[in-house]
Amino acid sequence: MSTPPSTNPSDDARTVPEPVVAPPLLPARVPIGAARVHPMSRDEAAQVVSAWAAERATALVVTPNVDHLVLLEQDETFRGAYDAARLQLCDGFPLLVLARLSGDRLPERVAGADLFLDVCERAAASGHRVFVAGGMPDVLQAGLAALRATFPELEITGHSPPVGFEGTPAEEDLRSRIAAEDPSIVMVCLGAPRAEIWAAAQSTRHPAVYLCVGAAIDFAAGTKKRAPSWMQRVGLEWLYRLAQEPVRLSQRYLVRDRAIVGIAARHLRSRRSARSRGGSEAAS
Repeated sequence: MSTPPSTNPSDDARTVPEPVVAPPLLPARVPIGAARVHPMSRDEAAQVVSAWAAERATALVVTPNVDHLVLLEQDETFRGAYDAARLQLCDGFPLLVLARLSGDRLPERVAGADLFLDVCERAAASGHRVFVAGGMPDVLQAGLAALRATFPELEITGHSPPVGFEGTPAEEDLRSRIAAEDPSIVMVCLGAPRAEIWAAAQSTRHPAVYLCVGAAIDFAAGTKKRAPSWMQRVGLEWLYRLAQEPVRLSQRYLVRDRAIVGIAARHLRSRRSARSRGGSEAAS
């Protein structure tokens, strides 16, 4: 896994990537359950987002994990938002394993929290304005302050809408703030499936690259901690987060996400059957 960018603002040795003018072509997607994942590295993903921002393109970026695969089977609106996504990146270690078991290749895990920092670093270098939608008010302000200290050239603002803001005047307030700031990149930190559903709808109103990055602003603020790198490498970050927030996450990880067993079994059967048919057709 790639090393996250330094969060030490005095680290003058950190190399700032050059802004990209033209986005590279996206690779063919890898099907995993109802997701269609692009086999890309962190650096490649950040490069594409930066290029889209330079074009003032409109795009939705999602980062599927196990919980997303389960929700995609249960929530048609969430699935519609995913289908509208221009870029899907593998955030879950089990998705890497599923891809390998089915004979597909994903270069590495691209966690939303890591992509958040990578994109902010490139935005600081290229002058792209960033807006963060979500997070509790105090957490949002702490996260923005930390990001400005880390990336002094970064133009970043944000707004914390109240819980259940969708369909209320608070949603129009958030949309008005985004329109006034006119960012080329919007980081959506509302949690799944709300983030993806809201971002898909919002992307039709204001041109920007919308990245659904979960608790990234909490990690930037330091109010939540990432798992140690060794736990991330072996796919145990979920266990670390469960230990941190057992009340909030036990229902998700220990109950709802057990459905991944059936999803994985169906996926492996489907991929093996497809490869078998392809081999038979090639032989005939």
